[in-house]
Amino acid sequence: MPEINLYMPEEDDMLISTLESALVGLCECSVYRLSAIKDTHPETGNLHILFSMENIAGKKRENFPADVHCKWVVLGGHGSNASESDDTEYFPLPFRMGALADHVVRLVRSYKRMKSFPPLIGLGDYEFFPGEDLLRNKKNNSETRLTDKERDILLALYHKNGEALDRKTLLQDVWGFADGVETHTLETHIYRLRRKIEPDPANPEYVITSDDGYRLGY
Repeated sequence: MPEINLYMPEEDDMLISTLESALVGLCECSVYRLSAIKDTHPETGNLHILFSMENIAGKKRENFPADVHCKWVVLGGHGSNASESDDTEYFPLPFRMGALADHVVRLVRSYKRMKSFPPLIGLGDYEFFPGEDLLRNKKNNSETRLTDKERDILLALYHKNGEALDRKTLLQDVWGFADGVETHTLETHIYRLRRKIEPDPANPEYVITSDDGYRLGY
């Protein structure tokens, strides 16, 4: 099974054609129908993007193995994209096919960026496992789950080797060219990340504000 796998609504050839065109040159992927989930045996280390209509999303979630990390794209309805979890993205009707394709490209690029880093990164008192979206505290062995955005923020800062990364570049690295992404979006994610990683979020030691951006303290 390829690393990138798309699971589509039944008989949606236009959606399949649009996404396959958007991903040409970026990655190889396999396309399945949602009804085939039980027969594909999805692997835990791969990226699985599932598309469904809102009225069947919950049912299909139950059919997908619990230990497999996947991304859901819900087409239609009025779900919120403002939660701390970014495993699900909602596209209320009517939506632009181009916007949907851009979102999938961002998911793939985020996955490929994550795979380019070591499986284990030392960050002060933490062990950081990018492939598992996981921080483990070496002092007490407690584990903290990260969202994709929190993981990508840490990876972007880690790549700078202690140097500051300005907000504009960090936004582009993590969110790409997504419409409507502003500085306050980054600040909200930094706030949530600090609550997870900092002993005292009011006096950060790991994610440090520096001039017009941020840097890692370790």
